[in-house]
Amino acid sequence: MRKMRIVLLLLGVCTLHAEENPGTLMGMRIESASQRGGTIEVVTTGARFKFEGQGSIQCWQRIPRERHVLQISFAPAAGPFRIQKQDGFSCTVSCPAGMLIIQGDSSIILRTDKQTRASFEGFFKPAYHFQKEGKWIFIDADGGFGIYPVAKKQSSVPVLAKPTWGVAYELAEREETWVSVFPPRPFDWQRALAAIEHDGLPAEFTTAQLEGVGAYPSKDMIEDAAKHCKVYNLHAYIWQDAPEEVKERLTPIKHTEKYIGYPQPWLTPKHVPLNMPEFIRVRDQVHAYGMNLVVYLSPEYSSAPDIFAEMQRVLDEYKVDGLYFDGISDDFRKSYAVIRRTREILGDNRILYVHCSDDPLDDGRIYCPFIDTYADYILRGEAGVWGLPLDEFLRWTVSGYNISNAVGYWCYYGSNHQQGCGPGAPPSGKYFDTVPTKEAVDAALRNKVFIWREGQQWSQSKAALAEFDDYYYSRVESLRPAHESR
Repeated sequence: MRKMRIVLLLLGVCTLHAEENPGTLMGMRIESASQRGGTIEVVTTGARFKFEGQGSIQCWQRIPRERHVLQISFAPAAGPFRIQKQDGFSCTVSCPAGMLIIQGDSSIILRTDKQTRASFEGFFKPAYHFQKEGKWIFIDADGGFGIYPVAKKQSSVPVLAKPTWGVAYELAEREETWVSVFPPRPFDWQRALAAIEHDGLPAEFTTAQLEGVGAYPSKDMIEDAAKHCKVYNLHAYIWQDAPEEVKERLTPIKHTEKYIGYPQPWLTPKHVPLNMPEFIRVRDQVHAYGMNLVVYLSPEYSSAPDIFAEMQRVLDEYKVDGLYFDGISDDFRKSYAVIRRTREILGDNRILYVHCSDDPLDDGRIYCPFIDTYADYILRGEAGVWGLPLDEFLRWTVSGYNISNAVGYWCYYGSNHQQGCGPGAPPSGKYFDTVPTKEAVDAALRNKVFIWREGQQWSQSKAALAEFDDYYYSRVESLRPAHESR
């Protein structure tokens, strides 16, 4: 034993391997972490990070192919680096400049202990990039990286025409910056081809809806959806209204003034079906037709004192198959903590469907793949296209393909005719809840974006709904053989 210890010390090797799946979420984990002399290598499911001597960190993405995408450098030099601790999902590396925590989702949390200049040099040509308050995202067809300082920052502007390009920041003592190399996990084509019916979202309030009758789809609607869909999502109106004192207190905070005088079930502290017999009927019929039932529960709006306990109660008590988040928060670190904990509650098999048209960064043109990756489905587009051409908007902000690798869904009613998407486009903020055209279907699928089915709404135009079903789902089915054979 003593001889073995001496040999290891002489070699200067310290290797730490992740235990069998502890802390693994959606297949993402620390695969290995090793230290040899002054060099550290940490391998995650989606990336490889190499800490070199006194200063730089080299970053490779591993999905869909391995390539060198980023170098992080510090002035003064940050090293030497040392592995401080590691488990199945995170590896903490310490250095005189501070601490770096590498997560199984291929993100790095950089915490500085002293003033440091950090430089981020890219090694590919982005097809899309965007910056807000010092936060950057750089993407091409295979992936990329993002940089997310917590504080608002000024950074240098990259000259993307050069073979290598970069941005740099002055980081103060006790600052935190997050880096994401993506995609962090493989794309799940089985999930992508399991289409969504999204119901219970009334266009206007009626007496029936106020009494909870209209929120629950009929058996015929469920049967019709089952011809095409595997996921049935029910919106907020299946739940009882929030107490009046909660609405009075939270309406100005949550900016829901337009709903004054109407039910606001998204604010409720406890999610209870408005009509229990109808809820049970719908749940059992959805299951009988071979679909999964996903229900509304929003961390951004709910007043539940313990949102995680409420999630667990809803899943256990109502025997549903997943949750639909209508937003999470406007703080990316909070959103990350919430979605990570939610995925732990759900496990890998239950469904998380997340709507985030502009959160957590208050802009639809930049987002956090290391957050989105914990969702099975991401829904974007309610807030418009943000001035982007439609194909650019769909591919780089809605589709998660080779970015977060969550399945991207288009919130069509919010961006189908907005901000340059159609002739005579009206101003943003207008909703057009129409059945998607063939042109819209083609635009979505060529950018690896999917479209929900709104049976309750679109059945008001039965001919248009039938045309959508025939065209859209035949196009989706044509994708199946190639991806099921992989």
